Amino acid sequence: MEMTTQPHPRVRGTLAEAAEEPPPRPEGVLIELEAPHRPSGCSGLRWGRLAIAPGLLLPPETAPAAPKGRLALLAAPGPRVRLTDEQGVLGGRVVAAWRCPAVAAAAAHLAARGWVFSGCDLALFLVILVEEGPPLTLMQIENMLRLVLEGGVAVPKRGEPVLLEATPFSAGNMFLNSWSSGIVSSVSGAADSLVLSDAHAAPGSEGGALYAVRKGGRRPVAVVVQTVVQVRGEAVALCLAVSLPSILTSALALKPTPPSTPEDENLNRGVVLLRDGDTWASAVTIDAQKGVFLTCSHVLKRDIGDSVQLQWGPEPVRAKILFKSPPSSAFDVAVLKTQVPRPKFAPQICPNLPKKGDVVEVVGFGLLPPPEAAGEAPCAVASRGLVSQARPHMLQTCCAVQSGHSGGGVLLGGRLVGLVVGHTQTPKEARLPAENWPRINFALPLAAIAKPLAAFLDTQDVSHLEQLSNFADETKRLWQLDPLPKSKL
Repeated sequence: MEMTTQPHPRVRGTLAEAAEEPPPRPEGVLIELEAPHRPSGCSGLRWGRLAIAPGLLLPPETAPAAPKGRLALLAAPGPRVRLTDEQGVLGGRVVAAWRCPAVAAAAAHLAARGWVFSGCDLALFLVILVEEGPPLTLMQIENMLRLVLEGGVAVPKRGEPVLLEATPFSAGNMFLNSWSSGIVSSVSGAADSLVLSDAHAAPGSEGGALYAVRKGGRRPVAVVVQTVVQVRGEAVALCLAVSLPSILTSALALKPTPPSTPEDENLNRGVVLLRDGDTWASAVTIDAQKGVFLTCSHVLKRDIGDSVQLQWGPEPVRAKILFKSPPSSAFDVAVLKTQVPRPKFAPQICPNLPKKGDVVEVVGFGLLPPPEAAGEAPCAVASRGLVSQARPHMLQTCCAVQSGHSGGGVLLGGRLVGLVVGHTQTPKEARLPAENWPRINFALPLAAIAKPLAAFLDTQDVSHLEQLSNFADETKRLWQLDPLPKSKL
């Protein structure tokens, strides 16, 4: 199909003009592929005459056989596309492609552990050249990408606020460059290539940019590659993105930056990884000096007196189960204790019940598999949201809570206010289809158990923990209503 375009006011004519200044300002665009009977589209990110799009823009049978770890021009002229932003419409053509080895390795690692993607090659990325201007050589394209890498993008940092700019459903007439906000929930994979974010991303947002919101303005840090993901049969409430510095480094065949490790334990907010046999969950440090941790009873296969494995640094340690509430108890809670070594950080426990509407953060080890390599520290997944309901013995939040988050922390201004228990699941016999709802979840308020917990920490007398099971009938009724299932590991 022949495309007609109007002159666009913000496209530099030559690479020399771009090289004399800092990299062009990034622009969100809708990229639509013009192909007979197979029109498709996604979001994209443009700098001047160059745009980057994920490989899913092209049908699988037409995807180029791009080399790993190096940008390459297409052997034959690539398909034509239409790029739309707030200023108008531009004609463009796919001119180059590459596959990022770090993304390919990380995606394969997740797929082997139950992650189900849409079937596209997550590691494939396309370079689109705006046709207003002369053709560019491979060296000129690489020089332009180098300018972007050196001054136009930033490294994603876990926990920082981000803005997602994308076009949901590829509907440029209504949703062009829509915004949603969230945080960087996790950074993982080889060369820190994979980024999880709780910013809402509808289908069609693939290719949209995550911008870090910093004092100097906003800079792109990642590109969304998947909006709908399932992990071990569970719908995921986070979008999957790839680090822009990581994929651009790959395109230019530069040496990848070694992945960062959370040497500062504050990055995990005092939440530690718990392993019991072949399953994993979360636990939160409540007294670093004495090595005391809180988690959920339902995540423990073993009984009181037995040991489980905890990890917050490079090496795991053993922790003894001091208390575990029975299944009939109103509260799903357990207390663990380790000798040495002990963590260096524990969040302060808030004695007061948070208020409805308070901004909180949920931190736990949901979704991402535990580290397998010796000496690798675990990385928690965070999500920010609101307290949806606040009752004396139950908190509800709209943060994204997934399997593995059980026993994790709900934090308000860095202080621990709740212990994650589970999220809602509509039962099979309900009018709605059986499904998990990660953003409708529940937690045990620390205010409800603060007194017996404090008495135990002061005296080390385990009998004080027995009070955790002695709550009013109203509490039991709240926690036993359907549907309130506990997270399955």
